[in-house]
Amino acid sequence: MPITTENLIVVSNRLPFVLERNKTTGALSRKASVGGLVTAVAPISSKEDKDNPTSSLKSSQIVPVKIEPDAYNIYYNECCNGALWPLFHSMPDKAVFSEDAWEVYMRVNQAFADKTLDVIREMLHKNPKASPLVWIHDYHLMLAA
Repeated sequence: MPITTENLIVVSNRLPFVLERNKTTGALSRKASVGGLVTAVAPISSKEDKDNPTSSLKSSQIVPVKIEPDAYNIYYNECCNGALWPLFHSMPDKAVFSEDAWEVYMRVNQAFADKTLDVIREMLHKNPKASPLVWIHDYHLMLAA
């Protein structure tokens, strides 16, 4: 089955774009984010506008996972960047481990997994013949898989 935006669910730690506010008008505009996700989704999400790989994403296709700022900081900075990143980049001596950070990492991953299941259920409710393909992006969400 071909991969399309209709049956592909990408689960990512961050969006493939950032919102910037125009200082003069106050209007928000979307700018492509830096990182592997943008490179990965560009061929899938955009045929109309090669300069803006996220232009074809509709706001209804983006489902936020609400994480408290303190929990996100521990999950992202302490566990992902402080422990996992060094391990996955052959620098185990740089890894700093914390049981509390691991607990938060597990909770955040569970929140992403729960939200993903909600999206799958909604997709199947709308179209029982749908074949959702879930792409869990990067090590930040290993446990959500």
